Amino acid sequence: MLDETNAIIEQILKPKLLALGRDIQLLQVNSDGVIKISIGGGCSTCPTADSLIEKMVVSNLQENIPNIKRVEISLQNVSDELINEGLKILRKADL
Repeated sequence: MLDETNAIIEQILKPKLLALGRDIQLLQVNSDGVIKISIGGGCSTCPTADSLIEKMVVSNLQENIPNIKRVEISLQNVSDELINEGLKILRKADL
């Protein structure tokens, strides 16, 4: 199921999300049929867009991989780059 999930994300979902200024990353596929994904690049003031994107991701995965039991999505509305910069600043302050 890992290879199937990666293929769907890379070939179908990632291009769609990149066109919307978003990104998607597979975090985990477990043997119970649970897939964990992170979606980044969103706007914290756009909950409707987040909801629609979640539905699109879940439906695409469920249509293409029949043995999925659940998809867990973590929305990252602040870029990893910004978080890392903030952590660098905080670490310097601790010195």
